[in-house]
Amino acid sequence: MKNIFIKIFIISVVFAVLSAANAGAGNDENFREAEDLDNYPGITNLQSAQLNINLASAIHQENLQIIQFLQKIEERLDKLEASIQRIEQQVVRR
Repeated sequence: MKNIFIKIFIISVVFAVLSAANAGAGNDENFREAEDLDNYPGITNLQSAQLNINLASAIHQENLQIIQFLQKIEERLDKLEASIQRIEQQVVRR
């Protein structure tokens, strides 16, 4: 029974992290507004393309950081699961 609660807790933590990571990711209206060249008089298509590349690079870096964070969480969860199994084995032995 304790295992079920721990698994539910782990799933809720992962869900919370993913929700927080995606909180501002879906704001397409602001992206379209930022991409509209009429908002920036004098900017060339080449400059606009460079800005888009920079934005994509920044988003990619953030995604890499999120992936690394999730990998660390996964490692810690694996350690936690191993600890739980050791404790369960000790309890069974007693």
